[in-house]
Amino acid sequence: MSEDANNSSQSAWLMIQAGLGLFVMGAMAVGLWWLRVEALPAYERDNARVQLLSLADRARGDQPSKIYHQGDWVRVHDFAPAKTTKGAWVGLGKDLVLVVRDVHGSDQGADWLQVSTVGQTDAPPVTLHASFVERYDPVVLAGGLEISDCRLHRYVDAGRAYYSVSGKLRNGTDRAISQCEVLCHLRNSAGEPLAVLRSTPITLAGETFGRFETSPVGGDADVAAFSLSVRYEKAGHAEESPEVLVRLRQMPESSHD
Repeated sequence: MSEDANNSSQSAWLMIQAGLGLFVMGAMAVGLWWLRVEALPAYERDNARVQLLSLADRARGDQPSKIYHQGDWVRVHDFAPAKTTKGAWVGLGKDLVLVVRDVHGSDQGADWLQVSTVGQTDAPPVTLHASFVERYDPVVLAGGLEISDCRLHRYVDAGRAYYSVSGKLRNGTDRAISQCEVLCHLRNSAGEPLAVLRSTPITLAGETFGRFETSPVGGDADVAAFSLSVRYEKAGHAEESPEVLVRLRQMPESSHD
């Protein structure tokens, strides 16, 4: 009887060990698959950038040809190979904001731009092909915040019109700015306020972009302009920027489900 009990105990222990082994192997397989899925896009991205750098002055981006002038601000669209004054090729990361110091091109567009990072004009410039950047023309607010690409959206849901405002914020400083909340006043052609919209507060690390969109407000009003201001916290102090007025040229309309 006791021998049968011992055999049963040993069998149960072996089954537990086998189950644990299968669980560990399964977990390892899932972990390795997750690592492969996560690491592969990054590896492919890095490999593509290395190949792009190897093309040197034959590398081209995907932005349309435009005319740039000295002093213009531009933003790296995705990734850009750039040539230093010593002839070495380096990579510039996405969303880096640059100021144009010199232009080498034709009347049809700028081919090569000599640029430096905004705020670092004393540093040696680099040269890149203009097709890697796009024009960046923000309104610079108090506290180092920049606001750009602001748009008014009007859409209709269940027969009722709604409005929201979207855009981009950039922290132009090297310190984090937290609780960035955009306040938007919709205005009619006489400049009178119609409604107030607010965005969800976001935190911006130094020299980074963040997209905002206000909560929608209903009402079929004659919106001719809107003004924006930003409330935020910097170094533990609550602050608010002055208002910026945006007049509408054409109001895009979209349909939301």
